[in-house]
Amino acid sequence: RKFGTKYDPEFRSKARAAQLELEAAATRSAALKATKAEGGVSDKATVAEGDVEAGADEETALESQRRQVVQAEDSATGNMSWKVYWKYITAGGAFSGIFTLFVIFISQAVVMINEYWVRWWAASTYGDQDHYKYIITLAGLMLLCIAFGFYRALAWFRYTLRAASNLQERCLWAVIHSPMTFFVSNPTGRVLNRFSRDQNQMDELLPATMFSFIEVSIYCFASLILICIAIPWIALLVPILFGFFILFRWKYITSTREIKRIEAVTRSPIYADFSATLEGLTTLRAYKLQSRVSSLFQEQIDDNARAWFSYALSARWLGLRLDTETTLVLACVCFLAVALRTTVDVGLLGFALVYTLSLSGLFQWTVSLSVDVETQMTAVERISSYCKLPPEEGYATSLEEALHDTSLIDSGNEWKDGGKYTALVSQNGSVPPRTGKNEGHLQLKDLTVTYRHDLDPVLKKLNIDIPAGYKVGICGRTGSGKSSSLLALLRLNIITSGDIVLDGESLLSLDLQIDTSFADAGTLVQHPQTGKYAALAKTDNSHPPKEAQAHSESIAKTGHLQLKDLTVTYRHDLDPVLKKLNIDIPAGYKVGICGRTGSGKSSSLLALLRLNIITSGDIVLDGESLLSLDLQSARSRLSIIPQDPHLFSGTIRFNLDPFSSHSDTEIWGALQDAHIDDHIKADPLGLSALVEESGKNFSVGQRQLLSLARAILRRSKVVLMDEVTASIDYLTDRLIQETIRTSPALRDSTIITVAHRLRTIADSDLIVVVQAGEVIEMGAPGTLLLEAKGKVNHNSEFTRLVQESNEYDEIFKIATAKLKVQEKL
Repeated sequence: RKFGTKYDPEFRSKARAAQLELEAAATRSAALKATKAEGGVSDKATVAEGDVEAGADEETALESQRRQVVQAEDSATGNMSWKVYWKYITAGGAFSGIFTLFVIFISQAVVMINEYWVRWWAASTYGDQDHYKYIITLAGLMLLCIAFGFYRALAWFRYTLRAASNLQERCLWAVIHSPMTFFVSNPTGRVLNRFSRDQNQMDELLPATMFSFIEVSIYCFASLILICIAIPWIALLVPILFGFFILFRWKYITSTREIKRIEAVTRSPIYADFSATLEGLTTLRAYKLQSRVSSLFQEQIDDNARAWFSYALSARWLGLRLDTETTLVLACVCFLAVALRTTVDVGLLGFALVYTLSLSGLFQWTVSLSVDVETQMTAVERISSYCKLPPEEGYATSLEEALHDTSLIDSGNEWKDGGKYTALVSQNGSVPPRTGKNEGHLQLKDLTVTYRHDLDPVLKKLNIDIPAGYKVGICGRTGSGKSSSLLALLRLNIITSGDIVLDGESLLSLDLQIDTSFADAGTLVQHPQTGKYAALAKTDNSHPPKEAQAHSESIAKTGHLQLKDLTVTYRHDLDPVLKKLNIDIPAGYKVGICGRTGSGKSSSLLALLRLNIITSGDIVLDGESLLSLDLQSARSRLSIIPQDPHLFSGTIRFNLDPFSSHSDTEIWGALQDAHIDDHIKADPLGLSALVEESGKNFSVGQRQLLSLARAILRRSKVVLMDEVTASIDYLTDRLIQETIRTSPALRDSTIITVAHRLRTIADSDLIVVVQAGEVIEMGAPGTLLLEAKGKVNHNSEFTRLVQESNEYDEIFKIATAKLKVQEKL
């Protein structure tokens, strides 16, 4: 119990609450004694005052727990829910699971028939035993046993592999699409634990353990039935046998289930600290902390080993008691066999004795396997809990669409047709699209349309019949509903009643996403695996048409960005980190955001990418709200150069252009603008040069320049730079600043820079000073410095930051020079 409470996820909060309660009781007692001694206020008032103080202390404790960034790991308690088993069964297919279990039952029946046939053969007369029918039947039964044995194993493991794969796919999708608060609240090791140990347990251990349990339990059940048939008196012992069986199993599984969960929880810190130690190995060696980290790591391993050792001891406890129980059953069978030797079938009795002897080991093994199945099902429970993680708000594709629908354009969904590749545009229809005449006969039948369910209709019971080939003009006064009728045909507003019929087929019954805008007329292909129909676009290579790419590249037109009353938090139960920001950034402006540590600089960039939670306000880019778009579309309009540049294992080309949408000339041009082309050309492989994990074969400055080249290649109109010069040398800093000023891809872009070195934003067009999540100062850097120059008690926070940087003269010179240039223009 002491070991279990130590790793209770709520242990610290419970202990803190108990401590606060004791302190409050002591405070009330002291106050009561003081009041009685002084003859002051009444006892009742004193107690009430102490309760108020205790309530305040408890509220402070709860507030402290709520504000913890890293939350305690969820750990289920009590019996394993049948919903977890059903989740596992349905993940592999309910019908396939039931059919596989039926095959296992039939297989065990065939084995028992085979053994009973030997007993029947032995019971026949001596002269008849050499008849060929016995040996042929036995050979046939043996072949049948082998066939069923192979098939049941193959069917079972294919079924469990499919279940594990589906759960892993759902879990991976849920984690990848989780909001950033999930990764802040859960250490990396905790997530890796689910995808490593838990997934491995579900892939390898659970299928074999569950298969053995089903096989052995069926064997034990059949053995008891056979023993009861041979010696009916044994049936009186079966209820007692099952009673002790259930009692021992309940005590054993109550302990081992919780111990197994404790073992899983104590394993997560090992993974987390191990990965953190590898990342900070140079720092630990520099400060000579190897022994300290090693001792802490050893303590974590000891904690995990204690849980595993307790699990092994509980298994021995169960084994001793079940061996005693099965020995008593065997003794009863033997004594009854001797006592009833004249009234029972000797052959059947021998058959029952053989099965009873095997029960002595299998009975214990059955209970142990049943417990192992339940304890290993904790892996399914933990992975299933991650499958339920809520995705970031605004994703256009849901989990079910991602797993069962291939409507998105993807190079992996391309079919070869006549030597050319046809890129999949839409594949949503489970029924074939319209294959009738393509005439254009359009009918509106009692069509009623509104823009919101809480608004009045804008079109009311329209009935229009337009023959094929007609040229129709719609006119009317302003607000009469002309444009609304066209939007209704495209189903861009809400059709509350009526129908739209095109060539005899209702458009309301079709999928919205069937799109043939890039397809040749009548180019409809049925997918060879799913049977769904798709509209295809013929191209000369494996990529979508250039018209589609040009459309996506021209979404962000100028880069005019507005933040309107923007309020942001990292979790709904935490205070806002940004409070009602109102910033208007003209297109092409170079903006610097500065402030002290924790003021909200980086949070503002994360808010633009919608990586934190926007509780109110809006982000408007070129007149269009980014909050009204899905996440993929909103983030595709921005580029970011992070403080810690990250490269993926692969090649230079893959890191710069992972979707192969740019030519080599464009990639080399981006590298040249980023001043990193000479280093890449020095490698004989050029753009095919290998990049190690996290880009370890490049320096930090080179990785930062490659990140800059990636942003240049995207040619976004808004580029975010999060303290990109914080960990690089001045030479690389100068190259980045030169690239920002001279690169054609960035020269006219709106660039928002979070500054660590104020010198890097001294020539910005606009400075935004943030403090405690609020904008306290905004303007051109030269203007802010000139206004505060010569004033002793100035209120310019930007000027104070510049003065504390020990680069005041240089920054002042750069900022005023920029101001003079702007005045001339």
